[in-house]
Amino acid sequence: MAIFFAVSFAPPAEARYIYVYTDDQGVVHYSDFLSGVPPEYRGKARAKFVPDKKPQSKTGEDQASKGSGGSAPSKSTGSTDKEQVGLSEEQERLMNEVKSVLNRMVPLGGKYKDVQKNFTNGRRMYGDIQGNLSVKKGLVDKLGNAKNSLLVQARGFLKSSISQDENTVVNTGTPKRKIYDIYARFESESQQAQNLIQKIDQAIQKSNQDKAEAEAKAKAEAAKK
Repeated sequence: MAIFFAVSFAPPAEARYIYVYTDDQGVVHYSDFLSGVPPEYRGKARAKFVPDKKPQSKTGEDQASKGSGGSAPSKSTGSTDKEQVGLSEEQERLMNEVKSVLNRMVPLGGKYKDVQKNFTNGRRMYGDIQGNLSVKKGLVDKLGNAKNSLLVQARGFLKSSISQDENTVVNTGTPKRKIYDIYARFESESQQAQNLIQKIDQAIQKSNQDKAEAEAKAKAEAAKK
């Protein structure tokens, strides 16, 4: 009779018992086995009959919340992060810094267009190179981790310009041909800088438009609820 009683009332194969206990901090824990309960809590542990799915402990939920930045993952995507619309504040700030440096380079082509390419003006060109060099280097360092394609392009352009700046020397023995080479580079870089500035302006304008449209859409959807 005892054997029949045990078989008849045994839990189905897909079910099991778990042990539930609360620690001194009031946090509820679950364990598949009584041996998994700390000795000091075993006398207070409760056996609970549940389907074969282990409930998540409150501590586990807290850890998951912390791991996702303080918010639980969403059911559909596993993340509550919103897709970025337009440029980030950091990207836009860097683009404006790039524009500031490029605007120092734009006038150089025109500045020396109609002057004699001699030692005197060569020294002036060299002075402009040295005056902008540290500014370029500082910006290239800031762009070191940039992922935006336009910022990467600007970094490459500035690095190339810096490399040529560092190899430029003007002294009494510098031939006139070298002075012409400096001017030709100023003229070429001036045009490249203008093209980059135009691209940056367009990128910022499009970013602002995208953000405005996204905000308007969000407001419209909120109004429907």
